[in-house]
Amino acid sequence: MLPTPTTQEFDHKDMELTHTNRRKTKDGKDSHSLNLADTVRMWPTPTAGCVEGGEQSERVERTVGGGYVLRKKNKPHMTYGAKLSDAILFEEKQEMLPTPRASEYKGCGPVGSKSHAHVEKKNYLCAVTKDPDMPTGSLNPDWVEWLMGYGQGYTDPDNKDSFTLGSHQGFPTEPDTARVTTENQYRKDRLKALGNSIVPQIAYHIGNAILEQEKI
Repeated sequence: MLPTPTTQEFDHKDMELTHTNRRKTKDGKDSHSLNLADTVRMWPTPTAGCVEGGEQSERVERTVGGGYVLRKKNKPHMTYGAKLSDAILFEEKQEMLPTPRASEYKGCGPVGSKSHAHVEKKNYLCAVTKDPDMPTGSLNPDWVEWLMGYGQGYTDPDNKDSFTLGSHQGFPTEPDTARVTTENQYRKDRLKALGNSIVPQIAYHIGNAILEQEKI
């Protein structure tokens, strides 16, 4: 899915990406989702060789500047430009995130630690989203609410707003909500509530299908 075009479509030529492919701010303290101009600029130029050599997307990597390279199989210290077809397959695989578990509140150690490697091997969301630039950060319940289809603040005990399906920010584009946070108030209980929860949009369509079938 490409980002929705906005009225401020200009690319950031000297941008630096986080490990989750978000554009870092100049001070490096925050990040934003990529706009359409940034996303389109980084795709490899299509060539006649896109259909040759078979799929090699498992060896594709993103560069700091947002481009795509392919690491040589027999010489892993060397890379060369990735084909457009492999870059697309690589991105499709990255878009799949594991379903949050009720135990996600436990978190894991910093990227590179034994704790992180152990949990990442199990494909836990807290490990997949761990930010190496924020070693003390943990899974952000505000972001998990978006991931599971709820409006931001739905599980926050201090939030007294009413929520509907329209409260959700939409799935096509990830919002500018940090995946990890150092804020711990209610984090444990909120992540427990969101773990293995039902995505309301799916339940809504299933319910409508049953009503249609039964003609209620």
